[in-house]
Formats: sequence, structure tokens, C-alpha cells
Amino acid sequence: MKRKIIQHGPSSLTISIPAQWVKKNNLKKGDEIEVIEKNKDLVIKSTQKTEHKTVEISFEKTSTKTQEEILLSLHKKGYSSIKIKNIDDKIIKHIYSFLNTNQLSLEITKQEKNFVNIENISNPDDEQLDNLEKRTFRILIEYSYKILQILSSKESITENCYLHESSIKRISNYCKRIIIKENNPTSIFNYLIIDNIEGVTRNFTEILKCIDKENSKILKNELFINTFNSIFELLQETYNLSNKFSIGRYSTLNEELIRIEKELNKLKENDKHITSIYLINVSDNLKMILNSILTMNI
Repeated sequence: MKRKIIQHGPSSLTISIPAQWVKKNNLKKGDEIEVIEKNKDLVIKSTQKTEHKTVEISFEKTSTKTQEEILLSLHKKGYSSIKIKNIDDKIIKHIYSFLNTNQLSLEITKQEKNFVNIENISNPDDEQLDNLEKRTFRILIEYSYKILQILSSKESITENCYLHESSIKRISNYCKRIIIKENNPTSIFNYLIIDNIEGVTRNFTEILKCIDKENSKILKNELFINTFNSIFELLQETYNLSNKFSIGRYSTLNEELIRIEKELNKLKENDKHITSIYLINVSDNLKMILNSILTMNI
């Protein structure tokens, strides 16, 4: 909705707040609101307590995969309390494991014979989004460095290598929850960045699995190792660009990505191994991340 700027005194400009939003947030004359500057936008937030969203569901005749998807969806939609009925000890054990692996803020707070209560133990705030997004980026760079060390035969693969994906997944889910709960249209590009960071992570994990299975073949592929190293360096520079944007730097990174894509096409022609496909997927994810950073900063 559009609002006209009104002259208020010699040096102040004001706008009116939509009545529907005022009513929805139970505001009245004299109440305080927050005005947050985000790039070129101003975000107006109520300081009133947010709605405590609750839901009651049944897990009767559902697979573990469906149960996981339901929990993720409810988490992202901002539910503060989830009561799950028709469950047994086996399902409860799986929920504990799933929440521990994939979430940041949901915990089982009450457990009875046929149901559990899951509560949100923290209050997401969109001011946390930038820091959390940067954290996923740093973990991703660390993950790529770990794989590079393995490709260079400087380290071996352990179970701990795969924990990077779990960490990124937990933080990404939390970020998406913040974005959806705040309903801020400008944050769609943050969502795209986070989503594509997850995409890069998934492909890195698949590459790691391939190395684990066919170690000698991949470690002897010099073109693959050099291309992966280029992607590692591009990831680092993309992270720096997200912190300090410039058109010139964006243009340089975009040209580097085009060069990497040519390398990947050559790799695909010379080597039919599936790892080349995973690297192509990574370059597609990086393209989306760069485009989102550009859109947020111009």
C-alpha cells in the first residue's frame, strides 16, 4: 500500500500508519513502535507481544518422512506450541532425534502416554537474520575447505565431515522461520540466498560421498580438483561481496563464474562421472546467490 509523505514542521516528514495494521497489533496513541533501516528500506515493527500460535495434530498412520515434513512446515510457519497426538515410544524417539538434527528452537517440553508437546524455546527476530545468514555462509566455506583438503590428500574423510550439512540445515530452517513469520517482502532475496546455500551444501555432501566410495579415481582427476578449488575461492569472494557490495566486484565475480562454467562443461565432456553434475549444480546455486546479492544492493 502507498502512503503520501507529509511535511510536519520545518525539517520533519511523516506518514500515516494503516488503520488495519494498527488494529491487528492492538496499538493506540502513545504506544511505541520500532523503525528499522534495512538497506534502502524502512521496516516498521510493533513492540507488542507476537501472537502465540498453537496447533494440535495427529501422527496416526503417517510415515516418518511425512512426520518430519509436517514438523518443518509448522516450524517455518511460526507455531509456538505443537501438540502431537497418537504417537508411540518409537515415534517419540524419532522426533527427539529429528529436532536435535534439524531445528534450532523447538524442543519437547511435555511427554505423556499418547502425545507430546513441542514448544518454541526462543523468539525469532528478523534482526538476527543477517548474522545467521552469514553464519551459514561461513560454515559452507569451511565445508568446501574441508573437501578441498580431502581432495589434496591432506585430510581423510570422517563422520564429522558430514556434520557441516546438519549445522547449515538447522540454521537455514531457523532463518526461513524468521522470514515467513515477519512477512517482509524484501526478505525474499535472503530466503533465496539461504535456500541456495542449502543447495550447495547438499551437492558438497554428495561429492564427499563419491570421494568416499571412489577415492583414488576422483583424487587423480586434476581438472576436477582445480575446478573445485576455483569454486572454493569464488565462495569466499561471494561471502565478502555480501558483506561489502560493489558493482565492480560483482561484475568480476560474475565473469569468474562464467569461466568456471566453461571449465565444468569441459569436465563433463571429458569425465562422465556424476561428481561433475554436482559441481554444475553448485555453480547454478552460486549464480542464484550472486543475483540475489545484486538485487538486494542496487
